[in-house]
Amino acid sequence: MNEAVKVYSNAIFQLGIEEHQLDAIHQDLKSCADIFNAEPEFLTILSSPIVSNKEKISLLQTAFEGNCNNLVYNFMCLLVEKHRINIISEIQKDFTTQYNKYNNIVQAEVITCIPLSEELRNKIVEKLCKITNKKVSIVETVDKSILGGVVVKYDNTIIDDSVKTKFAELSKQLHKH
Repeated sequence: MNEAVKVYSNAIFQLGIEEHQLDAIHQDLKSCADIFNAEPEFLTILSSPIVSNKEKISLLQTAFEGNCNNLVYNFMCLLVEKHRINIISEIQKDFTTQYNKYNNIVQAEVITCIPLSEELRNKIVEKLCKITNKKVSIVETVDKSILGGVVVKYDNTIIDDSVKTKFAELSKQLHKH
């Protein structure tokens, strides 16, 4: 990981703790990073050496001032001034890692071939809470190639109960005999 990512992530994280705004910063930093990921041209303009910092700050002001936490807005202005706005997504990911650790939250990726129902989502979260003894935040991914079942990834653990894997295991056993 880039050292600058760690430095900036730690700085905004500590500021969030000191100002009792950790949850708001977490939410708004994620929203801002999502916007930059969805609109890479915006990030390109903010990273461009051709565009003046004054113009970049004006663009940030138009897009974000009053629409996100003031600490996050000022943090993005600082990143623009220091020519580091291009690492906002990595900063947000590292911040989320720190946030989750601080709040005893495990992030789990749940992969299914169709979107989860609310009932199944709740059951998976409940089961993972019992397994990990932590709060669980899930990110859902739909991957039709698993054919059915579910794959759950968290920390360094993978629980693969997909039809695709079961077929592969069955195929191996049939080829052995």
